[in-house]
Amino acid sequence: MKMKVVIVGNGPGGVELAKGLSSDHDVTLVDHESVPYYSKPLLSHYMASFLPEEKLFPYSPGWYEERGISLRLGEKALLINRARKVLVADKGEIPYDVLVLVTGAKAREPTAPDREHILTFRTLDDARRIKEELEEEGEITVLGGGLIAFELAGNLAKAGYKVRLVHRRKTLLGLDEELSGMLREKLESIGVEFHLGTKILRASEESLNTDRGYIPGRLKVCAYGTVPNVELARRSGIQTGRGSS
Repeated sequence: MKMKVVIVGNGPGGVELAKGLSSDHDVTLVDHESVPYYSKPLLSHYMASFLPEEKLFPYSPGWYEERGISLRLGEKALLINRARKVLVADKGEIPYDVLVLVTGAKAREPTAPDREHILTFRTLDDARRIKEELEEEGEITVLGGGLIAFELAGNLAKAGYKVRLVHRRKTLLGLDEELSGMLREKLESIGVEFHLGTKILRASEESLNTDRGYIPGRLKVCAYGTVPNVELARRSGIQTGRGSS
């Protein structure tokens, strides 16, 4: 007997689950983003113009149709009514026999005052906006010292943009000083300007005010990593820890 399986989340986990279940069940994918699954690790390559936008998408719309996977994109899941077995979304209710939350993560927000002058980097829409502004400004200030910030700074510097990297710690990627120093030297060799051990006090339209002085730059992008998307589960009375359980 076919079941109605509703999957909230159109990332790699949700798509792989949909692919595995679609031959035996009626599968619906729900996601707040308006585009099908794309590769987030490749976004910095797209922003650096190393690959076109269409290469971000491993599956065409026809791929979903061939497998009978229904896509409800650009639709925000608001609440799970477990008594009625209905997912309440901003565009209507979606009944289910089985509901799976694969909501992934969202960008960690900057905490500095006037953070409206700092962009976040997680989605394709984020990447499109940053790419557009980057091509206009010709330079960028990347905030963070983890893998996302490191890769973003490196790819954009290779593409010829002026890149500054600001991080509150004195080392990168949580490494010791020796290994961090080796990575720093590698990025400095392609033009990345480092401001390590630097605390951001306030952001303005034209610069950052830090405990080590002003850092100029209109385009500032927060790449602090991610936090789990647990809001839907919590609103629906589902117990969560660091993620969903």
